Amino acid sequence: MTVKDRLKRFIEYKKISIRSFERDCGLSYGYVNNIRVSIQPDKVTNIATHFPELNTGWLLTGEGEMLRNDSISQITPQETNSDPATITLSKDILEQVLLNLSETLKSQQEAILNQQITIQKFTTQSLTRQGASGAPEGNVTDASVSGSDLKK
Repeated sequence: MTVKDRLKRFIEYKKISIRSFERDCGLSYGYVNNIRVSIQPDKVTNIATHFPELNTGWLLTGEGEMLRNDSISQITPQETNSDPATITLSKDILEQVLLNLSETLKSQQEAILNQQITIQKFTTQSLTRQGASGAPEGNVTDASVSGSDLKK
């Protein structure tokens, strides 16, 4: 089950529409259906602020229960002076957000390294071809073709 699947499951559990959920959390229209791999930390914070009963650890990793069973899940905006931003995020939520960021960073670093290797290979191939012909690839400097050239 993906992050998107888990989020949709929670929305179904709440018996609200995806659009209503997006609006309540300050997410753009279509955000939920366009989730690919994970959710950005600021979005997780918005969701946790508006739906403190949601276990964000479960949302991000699939581990544990969908709903939190600690005291923060009992807090409502009315109990926090009607300002959802005053809800204090628990250590678990912050640790999970940090873990998610670390995994995203590692994945992006690996992708950058792979792209750098690919760029280096293409650069080396291009330079090798230029050096072999004495001119940039694609320029014709000698119209003669030998039999060994045809085998390439």
